[in-house]
Amino acid sequence: IVNYLHNNYQKKITLEKLAIMFNTNRTTLNDQFYKATNFSVIEYLINLRINLAATLLRDTLLPVSEIMVRVGFNDNAHFWRTFKKHTNLSP
Repeated sequence: IVNYLHNNYQKKITLEKLAIMFNTNRTTLNDQFYKATNFSVIEYLINLRINLAATLLRDTLLPVSEIMVRVGFNDNAHFWRTFKKHTNLSP
């Protein structure tokens, strides 16, 4: 699942889709993932996206709107709120 998230973070990912893909139910998937990583699937995905966005913001000249889409966020306000919450910085 971690490998899938790292390879597909820019896509819309839901617990329901992952459960179907990995032939389990949402609760079992999330419980097993948490035991292995100490994060829920969605927490892990958000952290991954924010870390990638921070790297792109630091190391490229791409506009924030482009980076937001590249890392899997579709809503500008949601991206800004989430980024600020996780980094204490604005994008």
